[in-house]
Amino acid sequence: MSKPQNLPVLDGDKKRSTFADLDCIFCGRWFTNFYTLGDHAVRVHADRLPTSENPRRGMDHGFTKRSHTMAGDKVSKPQSGGGTGGDFLKARMIGKLGTKSTLKLMGTGEERSGNFGPQITVTCKWRGKDYRWSFGKDSGNHTRLYKRFGASFKKWKGEIKVEVKEFNGNDYLAVLD
Repeated sequence: MSKPQNLPVLDGDKKRSTFADLDCIFCGRWFTNFYTLGDHAVRVHADRLPTSENPRRGMDHGFTKRSHTMAGDKVSKPQSGGGTGGDFLKARMIGKLGTKSTLKLMGTGEERSGNFGPQITVTCKWRGKDYRWSFGKDSGNHTRLYKRFGASFKKWKGEIKVEVKEFNGNDYLAVLD
């Protein structure tokens, strides 16, 4: 195996970069290619690598497959005391497109960063069961609920009417006026 040519000297960095995208499972350092990562593993972690006599050696690093946190990543402290419990309410649970229903807001909620940008998550009851319901911050749902209940989640109590609608091929719950 020959060494790749003309690569930036960023191998072994403690931080991920545009070029260094492979991390060492033993120490968390970042490398630009498999050659330098393998070379690092042989030179620095030889005592932890599997051998033909002991193929399981090195498997006690404490990580499950790709579940370890990358070097430099930290979990942020929760803003509140944790989750409010319950499952997330989905539009398909209410019914097909056009189905209308009533939810009872319970007066608790939080703003959080979600997969699709900033989200508002509120607790609600539907058919006697507690759920969490998320929708986009600054969305039509957020605007309607803010106008009706105000700025404090504690005041977001009461019944609201919702309808299953569709946007870009995805069903969602829309608050009705």
